[in-house]
Amino acid sequence: MKIKHIIMALFILMSAIFINIITYFAAFALTVLTGGVDVSDAANATVNQSIFNLLRYICSIAIFGWFYLRGKDFKIFPKHSQDVMLFLLHPSTFIFMLILAASIQLGTDGLIAILTFYFKDFFSDYNKMMEAYTAEPSFLFLFTVIILGPVSEELLFRGLILRQMKLAVEKSAEQKRLLLANVLQAALFALYHGNLIQGIYAFIFGMLLGDLYIKTDSLIMPICLHILINGSLFIIPDGFYSNTMLAILITPACVPFGVLSYIHIKRKYAKQMIQSSENTSEKQ
Repeated sequence: MKIKHIIMALFILMSAIFINIITYFAAFALTVLTGGVDVSDAANATVNQSIFNLLRYICSIAIFGWFYLRGKDFKIFPKHSQDVMLFLLHPSTFIFMLILAASIQLGTDGLIAILTFYFKDFFSDYNKMMEAYTAEPSFLFLFTVIILGPVSEELLFRGLILRQMKLAVEKSAEQKRLLLANVLQAALFALYHGNLIQGIYAFIFGMLLGDLYIKTDSLIMPICLHILINGSLFIIPDGFYSNTMLAILITPACVPFGVLSYIHIKRKYAKQMIQSSENTSEKQ
């Protein structure tokens, strides 16, 4: 394992955290200047989340996008990007992507609702944070969370950090190398979220998104799935799982729906790539 690439991945992660800290203070200053907070009331002096999201995501996309495009193997628009886009825009693919995203969101929310019922104190802070985070979202907030957030995070983790992890374990066998690299980037993705509960499901999502990036060799598919997952958070009605029994009934059903949808997407993509390769060979 090449330590220098692990160090580089950690440096990238720390840079992202540093950007978040700087933009948080900048967003707080803008919130004060626009009269959005009373600094004399320290208990309620909070930053405007929409402004904070806008600043940190734009800065991250600009800075890390520049580094990503400088890489020798950047894949933001690979040669087969047209094939990826056509595959993604196919009605059946998009439907299965929606099913996958909904299964992930409903399953995660349901599991947290069930665990909250049994471990209320442990999940109280998390639930309060999420309630405050999603309360009466503005258009700007929705745009930053649903669109800019996924672009920024996929560029950072599946683009830059996964690349460094693949280089760090390049001497391993191919399948083992890709799996280990994916696990490492998902672990950093979990760490980035800053709390245990989000970290656990962020690790699982990170593995899924990383595998999708590896299979398609493009950021297009993971960005799209990430957008659909984030968007589904605001489609599911508040209090949907207020009845714990409903969560117990729905959550287990999300697993087969999610797994089968993902398997279908991967198999269909592999089949399309084979057909595309055969068509290219025939033309030549």
